[in-house]
Parts: sequence; structure tokens; C-alpha cells
Amino acid sequence: MKNFIISGEKREFAVGETRMFGSPDAPEYFDWPVTTSRYGDDVDMTFIAQINCKDLESELLPKEGILYFFYNAAEQPATPNVKGAAKVFWFNENEDNLATLRLVDEDGNDLSPDAIELIESCDDYDVSLVLDSGDLEFEDDAEDEFEDEFDESEDDGEEFNVSDDMVVFASFKAYEDETVSFSFEKGEELCFLINKKALEEKDFSDIRVLIV
Repeated sequence: MKNFIISGEKREFAVGETRMFGSPDAPEYFDWPVTTSRYGDDVDMTFIAQINCKDLESELLPKEGILYFFYNAAEQPATPNVKGAAKVFWFNENEDNLATLRLVDEDGNDLSPDAIELIESCDDYDVSLVLDSGDLEFEDDAEDEFEDEFDESEDDGEEFNVSDDMVVFASFKAYEDETVSFSFEKGEELCFLINKKALEEKDFSDIRVLIV
């Protein structure tokens, strides 16, 4: 695994630099992702982090480009049965082709919290991503914990079978300070799940979540 801790330092970041919160540096053709609420309305997704793949040195994840993580933080879906609860994008663009994409209200006011620095960690972590196939093997007790969560999950009306082919490839712990609130009603850690084959193929089109 590649682990990071949130330093708490809020500063100006270079385009494409790894960070939590703030606003993503995205290609000009990228539109801010939305999802459908349980009431059928469009909901702007919350930008969680951008991770420059050069900071990962992973055999499973892309070696170049940037991974962008979004979540429906307004409703906080907590089980993998809810499709569209989270989205991950990967763009491998020249940094000259990236621009900071800000989410604003009707008056043009920036709705994004301050961006916060991530620092590589060998021990404790706030953010963790898989690096190689060895990371996909869970300890027995951890596997049982995930299975229990799956068994207790409630779906959103669609059939979805959680199988051994689903793995956690990124996780984000809750974080709060005087300007940022990233917490969950049903747990302390947001896990991004993906099919093993899709991960190998760098296909992030169907991402599921689990809060533990």
C-alpha cells in the first residue's frame, strides 16, 4: 500500500500536484461530475482528492497521469449496492493542458474548501492506495469484516452481487478541522471498491463504496 497522512497545511499547489480537497486540476473538456439523488435530483459530487500517479510507483495503478476521486458526500451512501455513489477519473494529460476547475454557486462564489497537503507515511495513514497485487490479499479478519458489511447493506433497487472479485483500491479516513468537514454518519473510513479485472485494465468506470 502507499500511505499518506494529511499534514493540515493549506497552501498554494502546483498544477497536477497531489492533494486533498480544494479544486481539481482537470482538462478543459472535463465537466464536474453529478449523480442522481434518492429523490431523482442531480447532485454535485464532492471532490475528495487528486493523486499524481508519479507519487505512487504502482504496478496496478497508472504510472503517469492523475487520479481524481469524487463522492456523493451530500447523501453519504455507505454500501457498494448504490451505483454512482463515487466516481474516479484518470487523465494522462500534459500539465500545460490542465486548469483548476472550481465549483461555484449562482453568484460565482467558490464552494471548494482549502486544499491540504498529503505527506507520505510508513506507519499511520489518512489516505491509502494499493500498489501491487500483493496488496489485494486481505487478512482473514479483515475479509470477514467486509463480508459482514456487504451482508447488512441495503440496495437502491438494483441487483448487485458483491463477490471476491471486488477489492478495495483506495481508502480515505474522516477528517475535520476549522474549515474542512469530511466525516460520515455510519463509520470512519470511506473505501473505494473496484473489480480486480477492471483495476488491471485501468478501467475506473464502475466504482463502488463502503464505509467502515
